[in-house]
Amino acid sequence: MKLLLKVFTSTFLLILFNLILLTPVYAATIRSNESVIVTDEEQNLSNLYLFGERIDVDTQVNDDLVAAGGNINVNGEVPDDVLAAGGNVNIGGTVSGSLRVAGGNIRISGTTTGDVVAIG
Repeated sequence: MKLLLKVFTSTFLLILFNLILLTPVYAATIRSNESVIVTDEEQNLSNLYLFGERIDVDTQVNDDLVAAGGNINVNGEVPDDVLAAGGNVNIGGTVSGSLRVAGGNIRISGTTTGDVVAIG
């Protein structure tokens, strides 16, 4: 009985240890304010979620960008997807993934390699 308990405990601890080591960590940066400005001074921005009346992104985002607000300007590089909804949306940067935009006034002057869905 003691041997069976030792085997069970050892197996359980081994499985638990592997689950802890193999669990991925997803980082997200969430910002909300009347004016949200992301400049070149900021780096290592992963999965950026921005909410505010005015949103300006002038730097590279490492993963996805989600923005909702009144005036949205994206002039940086986004290697994944962009989802933006606002009154005035301006995409002037490079989007390597899909671009999904909803707004009253939409301007896309940058480049994208993925799908583009714009509703306005």
